[in-house]
Amino acid sequence: MKLFRHVRLTLEFWRLLRSGKMPDTAQARRPMCSTLAECCRTGHQLEQARAMLAELPSEPTR
Repeated sequence: MKLFRHVRLTLEFWRLLRSGKMPDTAQARRPMCSTLAECCRTGHQLEQARAMLAELPSEPTR
């Protein structure tokens, strides 16, 4: 069940990016990446989510 949710979220994430409905910026991507990371429970899925998060530029410190 969690795997299905993970796949659905991942597909929705990339569909939004490709459709142009979600700007391809760290601020727009981070919430969904965080959601993916939270729903991942197996090591492989968690690694994928962490890799996605690692690709994002870190938010500037204020």
